[in-house]
Amino acid sequence: MLLEAFRERNIPAFDPVLQENLLAKIHAKMQPAETPVRKMGWWRVAAAVGGVMVLLGGGALLLRQPQKQAVDLAAVTEGLKTETLRDIAPGGNKARLVLANGNTVVLDQAADGRIGEGNVEKKDAELLYGSEDHGSRGNNILITPRGGQYRVRLADGTKVWLNAASKLEYPAIFEGNERLVSLTGEAYFEVATDVQRPFLL
Repeated sequence: MLLEAFRERNIPAFDPVLQENLLAKIHAKMQPAETPVRKMGWWRVAAAVGGVMVLLGGGALLLRQPQKQAVDLAAVTEGLKTETLRDIAPGGNKARLVLANGNTVVLDQAADGRIGEGNVEKKDAELLYGSEDHGSRGNNILITPRGGQYRVRLADGTKVWLNAASKLEYPAIFEGNERLVSLTGEAYFEVATDVQRPFLL
């Protein structure tokens, strides 16, 4: 097609000058337009450098901070462990018994044997209530302090392990159609079987 156009105009097909002009025009059309380069002012360069420095400084502080906290937390934890081991004494068989008549007996200081005139005796850090009625009426209260514990066998044969900072109120002799006790705190019960008299807490 290009050759035919040249022949119609009587232009030689391979004229070197014409060919060079055509190629120059084609190359000019193919070249992308150059975009002018904008020069940045010195204040823009300074602002960019300052921003980068602030980001780098902040990042360095954030990376350094957790290591410092980890060391501090480890020291505090170790200190707490030491304080805890030193301050907490082991638990023991400690309790107070408040009798129905209002008398109080510190059980960890009392000798083994019968307590008062009722049906209760202390034996090897345990209170034992007999089933016989020795004129014992009213409720007794067993109170354990923090770090203390105590065992009691009630008049019906129920065994109770009273935990620390707890209070158990119970009758010296169970009368009537039920066995009613009151607990504040924590205790473990092995309830004696009595179909006629349910055990109520």
